Amino acid sequence: MGGHKSPRRLSVQERLVFYGLCGITAEVFFTGLWEAIENGEKRLVGVSSVYAFGVYALAILVIEQLYFLIQDRVSLLCRGVLYMLVAYTAEFSLGAILKMYEACPWDYSTYFRYHFLGLVTAEYIPVWFLGSIFAERVVIHSAHRLAWTGPKND
Repeated sequence: MGGHKSPRRLSVQERLVFYGLCGITAEVFFTGLWEAIENGEKRLVGVSSVYAFGVYALAILVIEQLYFLIQDRVSLLCRGVLYMLVAYTAEFSLGAILKMYEACPWDYSTYFRYHFLGLVTAEYIPVWFLGSIFAERVVIHSAHRLAWTGPKND
């Protein structure tokens, strides 16, 4: 008969996919709401880029590892600042690589005053800070509670 295997935690590769998908989903929601608030766009159309998947997947994986190293020793506020720097580093690094190939889908130089090379902008400090706290508290904790189960013959 086909019993079930015991649950198996998500692997690093599976968590990367989960983190990337969560990040893309959050970005689509954010950009849709931003357009509604900023420009009165009632259709709530949000956008992202497949390249952003890598930014979110890698940044949240690094945040995950940092969280497990410092969770009991560093306050939430300090962790949020550290995570925000990780997010900015990921966005800037991937953006710089993509820009060399004229493939970077974001350019903050036309929209924001406080940008660096159009790849990152200081105006998003609250967004990255709150988003990274959300990643720690919800996304990473959810990923570590998820488990695969299936028939024993899989």
